[in-house]
Amino acid sequence: MKKKIVVFFGVIGLFALMPFMVNAEDLTSDLTLSGNSNACYIVKSGSNVTLNLAGYTLTNNGNCDTVKIEKGATLTITGNGTIDNVNHGMAAVYNNGTTTIENGTITRSKADSSTNTYYAVLNHGVMTIKNASINMNDTKSSLVDNGYYDFTKTSNDKVGFIDGVGQAKPTLTVENGTFTGGVAAIKNDDAGVTIINNGTFTGVVALQNANEMTINGGTFSTNKDKKQSKVIVNNAFPGDKDVGKLEINGGTFNAIDSQSIFSILSEKYSSYEITINNGTFNGPIFDDISLPDPQSKKVLIAGGTFKASTDAGDKLNEDVVENNKVQGAQKLVTDDGTVYLGYKVTVHYVDSNGKAIADDTVNYHNANETYKTTPISISGYTKTSVKGNELGKSTYDNVEVTYVYSKNTMFRESTTENPNTLDNIGLFFVIATISLLGVGVTFNKLRKD
Repeated sequence: MKKKIVVFFGVIGLFALMPFMVNAEDLTSDLTLSGNSNACYIVKSGSNVTLNLAGYTLTNNGNCDTVKIEKGATLTITGNGTIDNVNHGMAAVYNNGTTTIENGTITRSKADSSTNTYYAVLNHGVMTIKNASINMNDTKSSLVDNGYYDFTKTSNDKVGFIDGVGQAKPTLTVENGTFTGGVAAIKNDDAGVTIINNGTFTGVVALQNANEMTINGGTFSTNKDKKQSKVIVNNAFPGDKDVGKLEINGGTFNAIDSQSIFSILSEKYSSYEITINNGTFNGPIFDDISLPDPQSKKVLIAGGTFKASTDAGDKLNEDVVENNKVQGAQKLVTDDGTVYLGYKVTVHYVDSNGKAIADDTVNYHNANETYKTTPISISGYTKTSVKGNELGKSTYDNVEVTYVYSKNTMFRESTTENPNTLDNIGLFFVIATISLLGVGVTFNKLRKD
């Protein structure tokens, strides 16, 4: 009797577990969806596969990552469809190989920040996102995770590095796309290297960096509903897997209300380094809690445009820029409180005698940013020459360009200064005509006489 009971509950347990069992299929050749599909695929090592979603949706069919790419495998995702995962603790895309996401949507449609939470994309290999929409409604987990949650945890390949399963230095390159949701839209974790060239990123935190991150462009914003939000959280911990190195060469960074651009969670560790070469920063650079010691030189500002929010005022930004600017950098503050670290271009408009005939034009530029000037139209004058370079760039040396104009001789401006006006010329012709008529009359009279 006991055996039958054990068997009975064993069968019941099997059926109860069936929805959570792994049902992944090996994928070794190209696949094009012909309709919405429920399946999990493992791209096997040694394979070079193109997954064409063809506008359809691929959703996991059990407790498995929807698409998993093994180390040594290559996958290209295309076709403007959707890859979804609806299970807790599972990713829509989990990469250990080399993956390129050309387009489409990656999501976890049933994420709820509570009982169903995980990354939409987990990268432990080499991944390039060319142009995709990645999103989920989850404020407990990050949207995209590049690197390891804990590099040393070798018992779980989705948490730590296991030789032969993942790659020792996961690399993520984002060319473009829209990334919405998560605690961080992009989390660069243990040993991760992330390069962002463009895109739009919004989360409770737009970016979280623990190791090496380079930002060349894009728009990064906080979640307006979360007052504690920061645009970028930068971490650093002992060892060589979390060095906290962040380099910003461009992009627009938007903090809202009392939020700030940066938050440093590990000020006590001396390893982190933030270098700002360019970019536009709308809001306070640091909050009061994580404001770095200016003497530490952990933050180096070489260029950029800095605009404080109305709540914070301008002083914090000015002080941070002044205390952390690189040697020789020039700080320029405009009338509205905007701080530029770079140079200004002043354009003069003069006549042939060097006399100003229009107000100067002044533009501000970040260090190493390209400038371009053009002449303006001035009534009664024609541009004849230019002194200085109309196109170029500078670091901190101000630039002056002078346009020289000549006066138009046929333009009526003042009969006193210029007697050869159109009216005087017309009068000349009238007098000349009358004179000729007079000569003609006299000649005819003489001939008759």
